[in-house]
Amino acid sequence: MIYNDQLEKQICKQRVRASIGKIEAQRKKPKYKCLVNGCSEFAIGSHSQQMGGQLKVIAENNKVTCLRRNLYDLYQDDYNGKAKLQEQHISNVSVFPGYCNHHDTNVFWCIEKEPLTVHDTMQSATFFLRAISHEFAQKRTFFDANKKMINMCKNFFNPRYIQLVKQMQIGREKFLENDGLYYLKKASKSVTDGHQISTVWVQIDKVLPASICTVFSPYRTYDDKMENWLYGNPQVMCSFNLVPTDDSTHIVISWLVEHESECAWLYELESNNELLEATVNEITLCDSEDICFKPSFWESIDIFTKEDIISAFHHESARGPMPRIPMVLKI
Repeated sequence: MIYNDQLEKQICKQRVRASIGKIEAQRKKPKYKCLVNGCSEFAIGSHSQQMGGQLKVIAENNKVTCLRRNLYDLYQDDYNGKAKLQEQHISNVSVFPGYCNHHDTNVFWCIEKEPLTVHDTMQSATFFLRAISHEFAQKRTFFDANKKMINMCKNFFNPRYIQLVKQMQIGREKFLENDGLYYLKKASKSVTDGHQISTVWVQIDKVLPASICTVFSPYRTYDDKMENWLYGNPQVMCSFNLVPTDDSTHIVISWLVEHESECAWLYELESNNELLEATVNEITLCDSEDICFKPSFWESIDIFTKEDIISAFHHESARGPMPRIPMVLKI
């Protein structure tokens, strides 16, 4: 921010927070259309993780521990650049403006109302669609919020910072116009044509204290991602759903069949428990902002491991490679 003294500094912060308050309020309004092609209804607050299912399983007093997603945090005096976790009611967790009430109920019926069956074609495709839909909707919401922030607050920030945000916005816009729409179309088609995707589905006989719905790159290092970057084409992307139930946990990973060669190593997860555990922890901690923990589990983790986990939540381009991934989820 640009200011000459403490008074001007405080005034700038107050104006920025007031502007962000307006932006946050607008984010909660149903302003997006349903993601189903041709539907003109407004999207409701869909859940990327079933509230009465997987979230209920790990909740305590109907609350889970998850990442805060609040622009206000960026402008607090004590903000140190680190991610923050807090307990939230499951009705407010993993919510995204994806589908209208009709399609939210009907599209995801098979994974919310029917028992999960390992390698069920329809359920695999539906988990894939949910993860892709969540990624698209979250990026769209964040892109629009940052666009408003630039317009409303640009006079209160250093021009170099505004330029940096604009550059990041270009990447988000390209994802929404290219990768996002491409994957949405493919994922939607996979629900009626199961041959569009491949899936690794492992069910373990224990209830993990975490739940997640996200996407990730099969290239596991930053150098590999850059080396295999597809300029002008959609990047290779997989879905990852960690779904605890009353007596077990389902790990469901899917990708488009056209990316079979890039994702072939994932099949080993079905027979290699050591690799499975390492991969589950890495993706859970390093590839998502949609992670939810059982509150007592999070509190049981020692402070040093918590610091490693919080560091892992940040993008690799900002934190650098992780020298060690905390193995907190035991398979």
